Amino acid sequence: MGGKGAAGGKSLDYYGSIAGIICAGPVDELVAVIVDAKTVWPKADFWKADENLAASTPSKLVLRVWGGRAYECKVAHKTATSNAPPNPTFWTVYSVKRAQVGDATPFKFTIEKYGDAWLYWGTDTQNLATTSGEKKPPPENIFAETHPPYRRQAFLFLKNFLFGRERTQSPNLEIVVRRTPQQSAVTGPAAALDVDAQANPVAFEAELLTNPVFGAGLPVGRLELASWQAEADYCAANKPSLYLAPRIAETVAPRSILPESFAYRDGFARYNLAGKIELGHYLHNQGPPATTPETTINFHVATDRIEFSTGSFADVPTEVLIKYTNASRSYKESSIRVFSGALREIVGESRVTNVDRPWISRPQQAFQIAQTIATTAAEPELEGSFAVRAERAAGIKLGTLFLLTHDALQLSIFCRCTAKTTNDPAEGSVKIEFTRERGLSLLPFQPTPTPDQGPTIPPVETITPAAIVQPPPGLVGLSGYYVVVIAARKDPITTGLIPWFRKEDAADFYQLAELPQRQWHVYGTLAANYPAALPPTETAPDDSSWTLAVTPMLETVDADLERIQATQTADAIEDNALLLWAIAGGLPEIMTVKEIRTAANGNLEFQVRRSRYGTLAATWPAGTPIYIGYRTDLVFYTHEKFLEYAKIGGTAIFRLEGKNQYGSADLSDPVQCPDIPYSFADSFTPDVAWLSVQWRLNASTAWAEVTNFAQPFDPAGQWKVTARFTDPDGDLADGRIFGRIGALEQTLWAQTFVGTNRQIETTFSLPTGDWQIFARVRDATERSRERGMTAAGGGPVVTLQIHPVATATQVANPVVTPHGGSVVTGTNVVITCTTPGCVIRYQEVPLFAPPPAMASFFTAPPPASFLVNLNHTLYCFGQLAGLANSPMVQEDFEGPH
Repeated sequence: MGGKGAAGGKSLDYYGSIAGIICAGPVDELVAVIVDAKTVWPKADFWKADENLAASTPSKLVLRVWGGRAYECKVAHKTATSNAPPNPTFWTVYSVKRAQVGDATPFKFTIEKYGDAWLYWGTDTQNLATTSGEKKPPPENIFAETHPPYRRQAFLFLKNFLFGRERTQSPNLEIVVRRTPQQSAVTGPAAALDVDAQANPVAFEAELLTNPVFGAGLPVGRLELASWQAEADYCAANKPSLYLAPRIAETVAPRSILPESFAYRDGFARYNLAGKIELGHYLHNQGPPATTPETTINFHVATDRIEFSTGSFADVPTEVLIKYTNASRSYKESSIRVFSGALREIVGESRVTNVDRPWISRPQQAFQIAQTIATTAAEPELEGSFAVRAERAAGIKLGTLFLLTHDALQLSIFCRCTAKTTNDPAEGSVKIEFTRERGLSLLPFQPTPTPDQGPTIPPVETITPAAIVQPPPGLVGLSGYYVVVIAARKDPITTGLIPWFRKEDAADFYQLAELPQRQWHVYGTLAANYPAALPPTETAPDDSSWTLAVTPMLETVDADLERIQATQTADAIEDNALLLWAIAGGLPEIMTVKEIRTAANGNLEFQVRRSRYGTLAATWPAGTPIYIGYRTDLVFYTHEKFLEYAKIGGTAIFRLEGKNQYGSADLSDPVQCPDIPYSFADSFTPDVAWLSVQWRLNASTAWAEVTNFAQPFDPAGQWKVTARFTDPDGDLADGRIFGRIGALEQTLWAQTFVGTNRQIETTFSLPTGDWQIFARVRDATERSRERGMTAAGGGPVVTLQIHPVATATQVANPVVTPHGGSVVTGTNVVITCTTPGCVIRYQEVPLFAPPPAMASFFTAPPPASFLVNLNHTLYCFGQLAGLANSPMVQEDFEGPH
């Protein structure tokens, strides 16, 4: 170690040569070097928008930092939010790969302002680097002469490395490397790292058991390879949720590490009858699995009483605090908290359970695991045991899920087998110990059938026809995203339905209501086209023409039909008591039923009041689905995922569980409960459109529509924009137009208003800088939308370059395209000029005729476009108040030769 003094010898910079083990080798890639929580290699600028980048090459790297990582530019492009890292088309995480350097060769690199470094990959063949030709042996020579090559261990050697000003000890060093698990049990894509350099946990577990140096050294033959590959493929199909960055920092037995790895996905291992190790995982956030007689236990097969012990809400946490290693923050420890307001209300206090997951390096993955733990922990535990004949439990192994029905408690639950003990062989029974599987959706009680069932129990009908619809906010009366289930029944013994919601990327069903929805709509289809022109005016929305005719479904239940045919009082009509929904994709139209009559052909004919709750009258073709039901029967369902899906336009699946007096439909049966796909899009969010963007230099110049935003605009100039604010359900609240430059926002216009459509015009000036202009609109239900300013009519968001422009004394020369010559009939001529706010003056005369009189010149803003006459001369010039006219431009256009 040595020091270098500053001027006057008042302070010293200390340097030293050190070496340190990184991990068991071999490692595959070097990603980053972090000194005192700051990434010092690779050196790169932070990513920013509107930057023209060339593709990276070995001789000229193009790197940018994003989220704490250095990314390498793959293709030349102009940076924008849409192509920012980690977009795989444009970027890849930068790293130096062992395959490029060689197994036995260390990678030498320089850390700017710190010193030189050598990375040894930890291979079986690595040798220590030496240099020659120097008078004194350099530190690396000394290191090579006094140390073995430390094969199979990756380490870093630092030469004359800067410790710091007046700092005599090494700084905190973190070396980020990538290492693929060294094993052969898992093959194919599942054995590789993912795009974030996370490892398949099954591949890691395989190395832990089979690595002869750093693992247990088991032969691969001791593993039941089919189950290991299946479990690895399951993890590979769920990389964002299940892949990990495992790190073992101390000597521990594999049997201590495996449970820690299993905890990240709730996995398990067991011996099969052949003595090989099988892998599996417990189901979470999914619908119940299918069962067989071999995995179903009830009082018919149990040889003794089923014993239970239950937990209570006194043991349930209300919050989960998960700690993880955040790669986007230079691998610092971070935490995410997930809490349940409902549980907090139930237990009356805050209870936090802390969970350490250091092998997670992605915030979204940590959040998902915390949610799963919180969801599972929110249900009290239930454990127990029972005895059953050995042959009857042959299909139940350690880790197996089975369906347990306890008729006395009216309980049907899925359980996981935690232990299986063989009793006295003479008894021919086994003892099964179990715990309730809290990661699955709840099941309705399914009583054990008795041998003599008597008459057949009527099956529960499939709920169809049915529609999932987003109701207008004015109908809901609450903020947030809601849906209603509009359904008709065909069987009078059907008593209700419960909707279930399943995420698109998983099999988990969320129950949207505890109590069934018990009222039904009448379903039919339009017997003939129903035009939007009825009624003829918006101010008189009542259609009393009896034109709206509906053919009811043949299976319509009489009681439901009679219920909607009750006479509507004037108060009921004003209160929109009975609603008719026309639904054919997109936004429905809701109408209030005034009167119903039955035609001779059996159709239902209606007098209605159209366009209720902000929905718009449309022309509905014959065959359009129609639902008729009472407004007070509507049940508004919501879920925390709805708004999330609405923001991204996601699609999810609903299922409707029908009920009758004898039981419930089997939710897992896609025939009884078919999938109903629903595309989330908040159709009632207000919007903004840019109608005009104009600029002028000063009050004495004319306004001109801006089409070229690539040019600079003088700060002395003025802007005038016209925008339209709209809201589908007519409850606009306020709007705002503002400029944004970096973190600075400047309000340019703001106003409160009500209604469906509001067009505004405002003028403003901007100081020097590159500004983007935005309009934000909000409605009474707190829905809002923000749109960046575009050219009139739409297009990409533009940036206003406000910079001083040299004062001109004369309008620039106009440019004529094409530049004269021989042309054909129908040739279009375009005249442009670069002077903002100017107009083009132009006229044509026959060839060789005198120039035209000034009074005859046409006037048009640039670009001026028209069909040129053959064998004519075009005269044009630019004109702007306050500036001298441009020189006259003359172009001759001849006919074809």
